[in-house]
Formats: sequence, C-alpha cells, structure tokens
Amino acid sequence: MVSVVLHPDVVEFLRKNTTSDRLQLETWDCINKLKQRQFTGGLRVKRLQGVSKRVWEARINRGSRLIFTYNKSRRPETGEIEVYIAVQDICDHDHLNQTAARVRTPDAEWLYAETIEAVGNIESNWIDLSIEERNRIEFSQLEEEDYNPNFIYKDELLGNIQWQVVESPTEWYQAIINQDADLPIKITAEEYRLATSRNNILLKGSAGTGKTTVALYRLLHDYQQNPHHSQRLYVAYNPLLVNNVREQFYKLVGSHNPEIDHIFHFKTFRQLCLDILREHGQNYSPEDEVDFQVFEQWYIRQREIKKYPSALVWDQIRSIIKGLQLNLQVGCLNQEEYNNLSHKCQNIIAGEHRITIYRLFNQYQNKLRQDKRFDEIDLTRQALRLIVQRNLKLYHLIVCDEVQDLATLQLETLIQLTTHQANLYFAGDLHQMISPSGFDWKNLTNIFHNHQLTIPEEKELKNNFRSVGELVNLANQVLKIRYHLLFKSLPRNISQPVSNYGEKARIVKASLNEIQTYLNQLHPGDAILVRTDEDKEHLRVVLKSSLIFTIEEAKGLEFDTVFLVNFFQYRSELWHTALNTPARLKENEKPALILEFNLLYVAITRARRILNIWEAEISQFWQDGELKAHWEQKDIQTVLENRVGSQQKDWQQRGEYYLTAEFYLQAIECFKKSGDQIKEKESRAKLLQKEGSYKEAANIFVELANWQVAAQLFQQVEQWQDAANCWQKIGNLQKQRCCEIKHLECIEKWQDAAQAWEYIEKYEDAAKAFEKVQKWLEAANCWQKAGKKYQQNQKICEIRYLEVENKWDEAAQEWRKIRRLDEEERCWMNSNNEVKKAGYRARGFERQKNWLLAYEQYIIAEREDKVQEIRVKLVENLMIAGKENLEAKNYQSALVDFNKILEISPDYLPGYLNRAWTKIRQENYFGAIEDCNQALKINPEYADAYYCRGQVYQILSKQDIEKAMLIRQR
Repeated sequence: MVSVVLHPDVVEFLRKNTTSDRLQLETWDCINKLKQRQFTGGLRVKRLQGVSKRVWEARINRGSRLIFTYNKSRRPETGEIEVYIAVQDICDHDHLNQTAARVRTPDAEWLYAETIEAVGNIESNWIDLSIEERNRIEFSQLEEEDYNPNFIYKDELLGNIQWQVVESPTEWYQAIINQDADLPIKITAEEYRLATSRNNILLKGSAGTGKTTVALYRLLHDYQQNPHHSQRLYVAYNPLLVNNVREQFYKLVGSHNPEIDHIFHFKTFRQLCLDILREHGQNYSPEDEVDFQVFEQWYIRQREIKKYPSALVWDQIRSIIKGLQLNLQVGCLNQEEYNNLSHKCQNIIAGEHRITIYRLFNQYQNKLRQDKRFDEIDLTRQALRLIVQRNLKLYHLIVCDEVQDLATLQLETLIQLTTHQANLYFAGDLHQMISPSGFDWKNLTNIFHNHQLTIPEEKELKNNFRSVGELVNLANQVLKIRYHLLFKSLPRNISQPVSNYGEKARIVKASLNEIQTYLNQLHPGDAILVRTDEDKEHLRVVLKSSLIFTIEEAKGLEFDTVFLVNFFQYRSELWHTALNTPARLKENEKPALILEFNLLYVAITRARRILNIWEAEISQFWQDGELKAHWEQKDIQTVLENRVGSQQKDWQQRGEYYLTAEFYLQAIECFKKSGDQIKEKESRAKLLQKEGSYKEAANIFVELANWQVAAQLFQQVEQWQDAANCWQKIGNLQKQRCCEIKHLECIEKWQDAAQAWEYIEKYEDAAKAFEKVQKWLEAANCWQKAGKKYQQNQKICEIRYLEVENKWDEAAQEWRKIRRLDEEERCWMNSNNEVKKAGYRARGFERQKNWLLAYEQYIIAEREDKVQEIRVKLVENLMIAGKENLEAKNYQSALVDFNKILEISPDYLPGYLNRAWTKIRQENYFGAIEDCNQALKINPEYADAYYCRGQVYQILSKQDIEKAMLIRQR
C-alpha cells in the first residue's frame, strides 16, 4: 500500500466544495484505489516539457481528474525512504490547461508545461486500454515505486509546501466531509523525533525552520499518548503566534474533543500571568498594562530620547534592570548592581551611560506609580510571588516558543509552574533578538541546573521552509558577514532554504523625499521599515499612513512587501569603520554593530515575498561579493509593481491581522479603507483603552453595543451609573446592582449604600459603608456575616460602639486585648480614670525627659516602680542644674533646684551639702550650718558636711575677731 499526501490547496478546494459531498467521496474512492494499487478507472501518465518527473492523471468522475506524482520522501517515524503518491491538483476535464484546486503560483508553473508524451486514456477504463498501454503504464508505476534502500535519495517532498497526510477513510471523513479536524501535515523525520522525544529540549533555528511545527506536534503527540493527563501549556510572547498554534491544534484534534479546553492552555505570557492572578483573587486590568508602544509614547517626551533608541531603553528596563532581579522582595536591580553587570550579561550600554539609563528607569517607574499602571515584568513578579507562595505546580508539559523574547524572571516563572518530572520544550532564534543584552542559551541551561532539572538536549533545525528562498539566502549571507566582521566563527545553526523560489531583493536608489511621490498609496500588505522613531513619525505624517514601523516594532509581524528605507544612514560612521577597517572597531563599538546586524536580519525576514531596499545612496554593504548574487537594482516604477492588491477584502483581511496582533492604529487604517466602520470603531476603542483613555474607549464600546467591555472601562474611571446601565443591557443584574450601589457611595449616600450591600449579601462592602457613617453595631454584624477572616474587623466595630456609648474604660480594655495600644491610650484619656490618665501623661513627659512632671504623674498613677526610677533621674537632673546655677552665681535658682531635690529625696546627702554651699555664697551661714547638721544626722560619717561646717565656723570666727578688734578701737 502506497502512502498518500495532498497539496494543501487541494484539501482547501475539497472542503469548500460543500454543495454536495459526492465529489469528496469520489475523490477518496479514487485515492484509496490508487493507494491499494487497485485503480480500474481512466488513467494516464504524461511527460511534460522541462519537467523530469512523470505526471499522472486519474479519473475521479466524468467531470474531474486527479493530478498526482510519485515522490520519494523519508517516512517521519523511521527516517527511511519510501514512495508517496503526492496529489498535486484536481482538474476539470473541459479545462485541461487550468487548475481547479491549485492556486497558480510560480511553484506550480510546471503543471502548465507542454505535454511531450502521454500514455493511457483518461476517458477509458483500465480494462479498455490496449495491452501495450497497460504494460507501459505498469512499467512506469514499477519504475516510480522502485528504490534502492542503500542509495541516498533527495527528499522530494521536503520544501515549502505543507503536504497533508491521509491514511484512512476515517481521517478523510473527519477532515474533508465533516470538517471537524484537519489532516496532519507531513513532518520531517527530524521534526518527528523532536516532537515525540520525552527529554527536555532547547531547539534553535531561524525563522521558517519549523520550530513552531515541532511545538505543535509535540503537544499533539503528548495528547495522543496521555489524553487525560494533567495540564499542558503552550506559551509565546506574540499573540499572533499563539492564536495560530491554538487554531492548528484544535483543527488537528477535532472539535469533538471538548475536554482539551481544560487540559491544553494556549496563552501569551501576559495572559498566563493575568489568569493565574485572577484565579487567586488578584485582578489586574489588561488595559492598565504598559507595553512597548505605550512606553514609546512616554519616552519620546524625555530629554534623553536623542541619545538612545526607545527599543533599546525598553529592553534595558524590561530585560535587565527589572527582568534580571530574581529576588521577589525587590522590584529591580539597584543602581550599583546595574552598573556592575558583567560584559556578558549587559553588553549594549557602556558603563558611563548606565547612570542615564537608570535615571530614565526611575522616571518610568515613578510614572507607573503615578498612573497606577504596570508592565509585563511587574505582572510576572506578582504572579511568581503567588506561584511560590501557593506552590502552584500546574503543568506536566510546557512548550515555550519565541523563548528569546522572555526575560530571566519570566523563564523562572515557567520553571516554577512545572510538576515533578515535567517535560519542557523551549524554542527560539537568537538572530531575531533586537538587543543582544538579554537572552542567552547558556543562561537558560543554568536555570535548569539551578532547579536540579534534567539538563535539556540542545538541537538545531537547519532547513528553512520559507516560501521565498532568495530572501532566506540574503538573510543568511548577512549573518555570514556579521560573523566575519566580528572575527567570530560562523554558527552551525544558520538555516538553509529548501527552495530558491522567489524574487531577489530589489534595491532602488531614491531619496527620502521621493517616497512621498511614489509611495503615497500603500497597499495593505506593505510596510515601510525605518531605523529611527523620528523617521517613522516623519513618514507617517508625510504619507498619512500608519504602515510605517521601526524595525523594533515590526518584530513579530510579517508583510507581503517590505520597503526598508535608509537603513545604514543612522549609524553610517560605525558601518564605515566596520566595512573598511574592521580591525579598528573598539570593544565598546562591537555591541552596537551586533545590534545593527540583528536589526538588518529582522528587517529582511519580515518580508514574506518582496523586499525593496530604498536608499538615497546605495550602501557599500551591498557591494560585498557574496551579497551581490542576492539582489538586483531596480527603478522606482518597477519596485512599485507586483504588490498584493488593495481591494476592500485585502484591507479587511489585513485589518484583522493587525487587530489580532494588537496593532490597533494600523487596524484602524485598514478597516477604514475596507469600509468596515464597526471594526474601525472597535480598533479605535481598543487603541484608546491601551493608551489609558478609558472613558473615551468605553463610549465607543457603547456605540458598538459591547456592553461588557464598556462596563468594565466605566468601572475603571468610577463612572458607576454608566457601568450599571451597561451591565443592565446584558442582563447581569448582580453587577448592575453593585455599580448602582457604588454610585450611591460616590455621592456619599453611605447608609443607603450600606443597606443595599447588606440586602444583596455583600457583607464586606456593607460593613465598610456602615463604618463611614459610624453605624458600628450594624458594621460589626456585617463583618460577622462576612466570615471568620473578618473577626478582627467585627471586634473593632464593637469597640467603636462602646466608645459611642462613652464606655471608655471598657473600650480601652478591649483595645488592649487586640494589641491596639494607641487606641487603648486614646480611650483611657477620654475616661474618668485619673490614675490611668496620669500613667499615660507620665509616659509622655518621660519621653520628653520632663522628669519633674513625669515624677508627679507617676505618683498619681500609683506606679511606685516608676516613681523610684524617675526620682533618681529627676535628682540627677536637678543636681546638674543646681551645680550649673551655683557656678554661674545664680544662687537663688540653685537654691530652688536643691530645695526640690530635698523635697523629693529628704535623705539625699549631696542635696544638703550643695544647698549649704549655696547658702554660704548668700552669706546665710547659720542656714548652711543647719544643712550640714541635718546631713550629719543622716550620716555622722559624712566628711564633706564636717568640712563645709568647718568652713562656715572659720568664716564666723573671723567675723567675731574682726568685730572684737573694731569694738576695742572705739
């Protein structure tokens, strides 16, 4: 039995032919008989002019014939060569030179070649052919099916056509007649091994090498092996890619498998984080996220804009400053950590410029806080905190595409989500990284090592299946020049096209001003790519179109026709040095050159069909001998030809593409030109939503009757009545009522709001509203109904009620039980309990170091322990003050200080002594003697008191002698 593959255009033709399933059934009957070598209908084999292979025709019915060839190809499961019947087309008998199913493209031209020999008769049955004809046909079949297993054959089905395999009538009925599943595509043996491997895999490959195909079939294989196993995740950065893989997967497994919604998740990384947070009660509004486009609008208003491209600054903030910080308690690297990053980790921004970048980062963070918004790394960090806290091990298989676009923190998040012995598949293309400062395969391997996971196999895909082989060759040659100029060896994983089909790149020598003249009408599949934000804004104004992008913006998008404008002009001096004297490149210039090459590679690979290189002066770069074979110079008029049409349906289709990709400005333009006012409004509303203009966006969604989104946006700006009206429109009475109550709160009708919340059993909201009007018993009752976790809130409201009742002593005691000490103090101070009040006053005076007042209040508070403690401090303080006054001859003040000491501490000997000395200075000698005598009564051994009294006696003796002499003289 011979295996059969069908051209995708044939499959599409049969599926669209829905007026009757007769042709579909007859086609399967024809194919099935050919598979089993039992065909008995009309059969013919032809030789065509310039075509080496035989072309076969088999009659399906009186009106249609099957066009097929025999092709040698490797069977995916074994890698061994076998012969396939390749169904190339279905033709109408009456139009032999026209194809009914196959789209007429250059790779189908051979089907229209002149017939130079034919054997057999399509109109006659096999039995009616002559013996000679039958012998010749059978011989031809034997030749077609013959092969030597020891001979190395070229794989004739390896190319840019995604052949679809049909092996059974069941598959045919599902895919062609019922149309609830797709036929699987014929993958290569290498892709099959990767898709069915149970090892962790890091898959490298440039754009078009089949990484996503392997990802898709890895998911499918896992489902076939374990249909009811735990959850699987496909995650990528680009929503276009995620939607495409989701659609293909659902088509392969069939719409009759509803359980796959639960076990297979297809998400962008942003959606993954939002869903995890939402499922655990943390709601983040997607419209509050700041992405690159929103960041760029902010950045162009900053002073440093001319120094650094916006995409470079965004990558530094996203991937480095925030994305490298794995400490979940910290939001970013600090200035010192950022400055000290090694060359390997941070190789674009030189050390002397990092201060400026970090200042921009701080300004950006302040802007986020001010606007209450977040970016994807903030979202990731919050999700990762929750994942770690809750130990969320969700997925037994994670397939991550475009891994080069993820920051280290995001990779850590994926690893944390895996179950024990989970399987991990990461695919990426380093050549499509704009900034070489972020992702690195070695770092990813280190993450596996750090988590003690099985180290992944590193694999490479080298065949490029892109339809435009010429552009693949050009992109590869650019990579070769890059590695040559940087004195590095060429990596092994540069892909090779499987076909050289397609136009060479066209170079047109023309000024920027001539673009306005000749490109004033862009087609829907067109895009102008420029190097700087300034050029983008200028051309958007001049051409009155949004289909002008910086290369950084265009990453992840694809266009039929690309105009790459003046690429080399922006860094002309750097290119001049690199191309003429590469040995003179400074080390700090090499990262910038890598960035330029990465941008050029990304720009070239954005074109699906045509690349037009528009330069005022043709760059020296294109004169490289190897490059010359991959481009040709054209005049302006020729360049403008052969573009995809600009009919309404073309604009409509492209508008849908941009809408899915979340490029809303471009979607607006496309839908406007297609005449679809509804989609145009939807795109405009989503653009306003993304920019944070929620009210304006909500009003448009109201016009579109998209009541749910409108309601959510009105809630964002607290337009509660408008939100309620929208919820009413879709019959969501609960949310309508909630918004109406929020409106009552907004106009400060708190009691009405509280009662309304209580009525709909929203007890937490009711309690908060009752608190606003100090209805404490009602609030406590609501907190009680809200559940055990609100017991503290209930208790607080009950205590507040005691306060309202002036039960201050009781309230204070309750505050103390729940350790709310400030509240306890407030209540005691409002009470009539003078002892408690004195205690609090005393502590206040103690904090102020007002020892005297503290001492007096502690006496009232009956705190003997504190009285003793403060007495010591008070005496010490008064003693210091008294001595200072004594020395300064402020005798009366000193006397007051020492009197106070002895009043407080009557047995304090230094108090008596110092008061005696003060009285001596005041010539109150008998008073001084009295103080000394008192001290000696307390302590007869107190020598200082004897000395002081002796000094007084001396003074008095001297006075007596002097008085006696004065009397004698008289």
